[in-house]
Amino acid sequence: MATILPVQGFCLQQKWCLRYRFPDTLWSPVAVFFFFSLRYVFADGEMEARDKQVLRSLRLELGAEVLVEGLVLQYLYQEGVLTESHVQEIKAQATGLRKTMLLLDILPTRGPKAFDAFLDSLQEFPWVREKLEKAREEAMVELPAAKLINSDTKWNK
Repeated sequence: MATILPVQGFCLQQKWCLRYRFPDTLWSPVAVFFFFSLRYVFADGEMEARDKQVLRSLRLELGAEVLVEGLVLQYLYQEGVLTESHVQEIKAQATGLRKTMLLLDILPTRGPKAFDAFLDSLQEFPWVREKLEKAREEAMVELPAAKLINSDTKWNK
């Protein structure tokens, strides 16, 4: 089993900062490249802003209603959304809530297809999937309206 070692100060995105520090014996550009390339190999860009907003707005409900250790985790691994390192890190969490929260922290960094794969993984939780789909549809309606308001105010200045 691979040991994940702390590396301080590496921020991959605004909200997803890794706080890991390699021991002096392992510190080298090659070790850092190898560590990050294995861990983030499947991310092709970012998740859409509306999908991030949906995950953020339903975060506490998802934490209370979804158990990620079963099919959810394995499906996301199978689809390439999560790496083996992600799966191990999530499984290492002490409680189901922490596992779900860590998954919700990782998902927005895993590319534009991560949200749809997450929806597909919720076969055991159809009511949660419906809630996410409804929130996504509402966000699609609100987002264009917000863009129009912003564009109007931009031209009026």
